[in-house]
Amino acid sequence: MVGEEHQPRRKSSKFSVLSVNDGMKIILFAALFFMSSCWKKYEGNFSDRCMTKVYGWSPVFEPIAPYKLITTTLKRGTTNAGKIYVYGNYILQVETGEGIHVIDNSDPNAPIKIGFIQVKACGEVEVKDGYIYTNNFNDLVTLQYNFSNNSVKEISRLPGMLQNLNTNYQKADPPGRGYYRCDIPADSVVKSWVMDSIVICNTCYKN
Repeated sequence: MVGEEHQPRRKSSKFSVLSVNDGMKIILFAALFFMSSCWKKYEGNFSDRCMTKVYGWSPVFEPIAPYKLITTTLKRGTTNAGKIYVYGNYILQVETGEGIHVIDNSDPNAPIKIGFIQVKACGEVEVKDGYIYTNNFNDLVTLQYNFSNNSVKEISRLPGMLQNLNTNYQKADPPGRGYYRCDIPADSVVKSWVMDSIVICNTCYKN
């Protein structure tokens, strides 16, 4: 009508609200599509533990050769007593993981230590025909010991003869609980342990 003031018609905000919502839906759908294309379902065997890493104890190795050297030292104190074998007037007592105490038992009321045979990871001792049989890790070794001057000679060694034997090596297990690598190479020994990321298929667990 003439003289009537025409005001511009307000556009409905419904269209703009729907546009924003639709835009958000499109962005969300695109993001989900992108992630689904990157995050592929693992279709392998979940029993394959070598696919998984955990935070656990990792060994620091050093060559085992020096630990296979059997020698004698002066008598020493007993801190972790093991098996005992009586041989004539002598007693052979295992110092678990370290070697064998040689004790003169001529006077049972006053036994006297006369020397020590250093055999790493030692846990067994026996005497037959004058020879001492013991283990050096998983090796069966035959020793000839001179009681008069505390000397020893390695007569023979059968490597890996005692595979199922607990070698009693003091660092064979980590100092704390948790997963730890137990795939120790045959030519190495554990020097120490550090915490690290390790593949679970090569681990044991310590409570």
